[in-house]
Amino acid sequence: MYCYGSKLRTEDMTLKDIAEKLEVSQGDIAIAVGISKTSVNEYIHEYCGNQKTLDSIYRYLNSREFYNGYSFMPTKDFARFLDTEVLSVFRKTMKQSEIAKAIGMTPQKLSKLIGCIYSDGKTQKLNVREQYDILEKLYNMCAELAPDKTEKYIDDNDEVTNEFVKLRVKLNKHIHIDDDIEIKMGFSSLLNFPESV
Repeated sequence: MYCYGSKLRTEDMTLKDIAEKLEVSQGDIAIAVGISKTSVNEYIHEYCGNQKTLDSIYRYLNSREFYNGYSFMPTKDFARFLDTEVLSVFRKTMKQSEIAKAIGMTPQKLSKLIGCIYSDGKTQKLNVREQYDILEKLYNMCAELAPDKTEKYIDDNDEVTNEFVKLRVKLNKHIHIDDDIEIKMGFSSLLNFPESV
């Protein structure tokens, strides 16, 4: 139920498993759905079965996994992707403090985010919108650093030679900047209905 298109969820996962995978606390659910933490705990442990409330919980969890065509990554995975595949390109021409400022973070917060790759606990959590915003800003920075048309950077073997153009293509595969907004929003609304409907 409610896991169509999810890269993180499977049909056999419990509500507790899903919330943990999406890094959502019982308090987050309680506030979003308008019920008490005690009630959320009862739903998490399957002691409660009001279908309308359960549907609201699943819709909220969908909103924490999908945003504007982007799919949430657990923060540790996001930090690893950011550090090894994205920031590694930017660090060749910019200091990390400059990158942090450009994406709207303090250098300390960015360091703490990257540091969570190597720690066992959850030192930092980013929700799906925060992740999307960071990647969108980096995507736009790529355009500023390689503003000319992509064709200029293609060699005789049809290989893209500019790292920022390559990175921009990679980021677009995650944030789907070029996709039609109706398609992105339409997909999100489909997720809010049980598969049996």
